Amino acid sequence: MPRIEVIPSSLRSAGASAQQVGTDVTGLASGAHALVAGGDAAPSATAGALHGFASGMASGLAQLGDRVNGLGLTTDLAAGLYETTDRDVMPGQ
Repeated sequence: MPRIEVIPSSLRSAGASAQQVGTDVTGLASGAHALVAGGDAAPSATAGALHGFASGMASGLAQLGDRVNGLGLTTDLAAGLYETTDRDVMPGQ
């Protein structure tokens, strides 16, 4: 069986990057309503549609940001598990 080598510091770096991207994407969600700031002057049906779109986009971005952040956290946890395994199960390797 081929050897599997994991570099925990690389996992931690990737996890931190993913968490930052998740935070950035979640931050975009709050700006979604700014997209329709000028839509209030539009006819009520158009303004309603724009607000509905912005609300859906904000919700989707918030969910996506949460998922990407979760991926980063999980990657960081995996790094910790690899470090624990290396330290406790395979000492000196």
